[in-house]
Amino acid sequence: MSKLYLAVGSLLTHTPDEDPEEYEDERARLADMSAWLADEGIDVDLLSEPGREVWQGEIAEFAHVYHLRVLAAHLGAGRDIAPLKVNRLPKTETPDALLSKIWEGNTASPYEHLINHTLTDGFYLPVEFESPIWGQGSDDDEQESVVSFGSAMALQRELAQLKAALDKEQIAPRHPAYVALVTLAAAAQMSVTHRLPISIWE
Repeated sequence: MSKLYLAVGSLLTHTPDEDPEEYEDERARLADMSAWLADEGIDVDLLSEPGREVWQGEIAEFAHVYHLRVLAAHLGAGRDIAPLKVNRLPKTETPDALLSKIWEGNTASPYEHLINHTLTDGFYLPVEFESPIWGQGSDDDEQESVVSFGSAMALQRELAQLKAALDKEQIAPRHPAYVALVTLAAAAQMSVTHRLPISIWE
């Protein structure tokens, strides 16, 4: 079981007064990230309001978001989700076939920003753009890692549409996937309201 942690706030987590050296290191990394995003057509300020955080949340298990994504994939394709209404999906090494097709770009989905995102070690930015984008990040050991960026505005719309679909299917509010949706929706709302990114990690 992997718990997910979420925060809405500046990606520049240090201030010059608190830790000048760490602030400069963070600032340099985020400046590079901003330049890369600009090259991808996304104009976003990642250096504003250093140290500010407006919201924190958590999701009990990564599996709950995976379940939500499976439900979204099947609902988006107009499929029957009756077999998926269980509180926990069976454990398997093989991802859901329809979900895999969406990840591979072989099938479109109206829930792209929810589904096509690393989630952990990823961000949702408070700007509009059509599709999630993927790039290379770095971890603490300076090894290359995958990072993805989604639009908080797009995620907010997708989750509102998905919530309506789950309500129509009479998915209980206590269902783990539904609880995960509510948490993600709260993060998206705070991101859009305060114009600050969402960070997600394990």
